[in-house]
Amino acid sequence: MKYLIKALFLSFLLTHLPAYAAGFGDIKIHSYLGQPLAITVPVFNLADNDTENMRFTIADTSVYQAMGVDFHFSHYKLKMQAEAKGSDAVTLHITTANPINEPFVNFIVQLKSPNGTHLKEVTALLELPQH
Repeated sequence: MKYLIKALFLSFLLTHLPAYAAGFGDIKIHSYLGQPLAITVPVFNLADNDTENMRFTIADTSVYQAMGVDFHFSHYKLKMQAEAKGSDAVTLHITTANPINEPFVNFIVQLKSPNGTHLKEVTALLELPQH
């Protein structure tokens, strides 16, 4: 039953995405274990690069459940800011105010825009600081 719900949810998402769906690029980690989190994610193929009409958030718990990803309330502390890059792309900056002491973080970013909803699962392995 769990897999049926997940398959139905994912098929719903795929059938409701526009043909020019936004794409998420590879994440880049700018911080280490024991430091505040700093990650950037490129987002491209945006039909309208008006960042005022785009909203990046942590996905709802139902999305986590459907995708089989563990949700932690600390995900609500993630700050997201979009920076325009050209006519059809942005760089999403994901940060925390407090240090991250777990070796990896895993969360789902949700982009809502007038052109639809797009999801990106972000998994980052935080390395020890270099001395």
